[in-house]
Amino acid sequence: MSGHVDIDKRNVDLNEAEKGLESTKKCMEDLDRSVHSLPSVDEKGNSECPFADELYAKKDELQRELEARLKDLFEMLKAVDAEIERCRKNLAVVTAHHDRIHGEKVRDQYSDEEFKLAERIKQLTEIRKQIQKAIKAVQKALAESRARYYPGTKPEEWPGISDDSPTPPLKASDADRELDDLLELES
Repeated sequence: MSGHVDIDKRNVDLNEAEKGLESTKKCMEDLDRSVHSLPSVDEKGNSECPFADELYAKKDELQRELEARLKDLFEMLKAVDAEIERCRKNLAVVTAHHDRIHGEKVRDQYSDEEFKLAERIKQLTEIRKQIQKAIKAVQKALAESRARYYPGTKPEEWPGISDDSPTPPLKASDADRELDDLLELES
């Protein structure tokens, strides 16, 4: 599939995630244009447009591509959630050990690592929000697309849009409070 972005489950590349979101957005826009330019067709497949069936077939192709992108978004979200959790655990460990270190040079290295982890968590949390927003937009676009079909080719039932997020928001923890404190110090 063209435009497919492979997200490493152990180390999320934010640039790759952004590329995946951009290509998904373009795919969604293509489908939206296709859906809104479909000619009217009666229940027997008759239309004033002589190539209506071809336009509907193209819409179905775009729809299948966007469905695949939706699966990719869910995988990307899982990878981002795992990376956030990994960074939070690392931040908690680094923060816990920071107070036990007496050497100035080593303590500075731990502080640098705390800030790096805090910044990474902040970036991952932002991309997570973008992915969740994209998932809802894609689900809406797919629902609109599935509502328009060529007679005799009605697609199978689709579960539609769920108000529940695909994965629950991450819970606040001590690491979150420490992260907030670190980010305040950084500003």
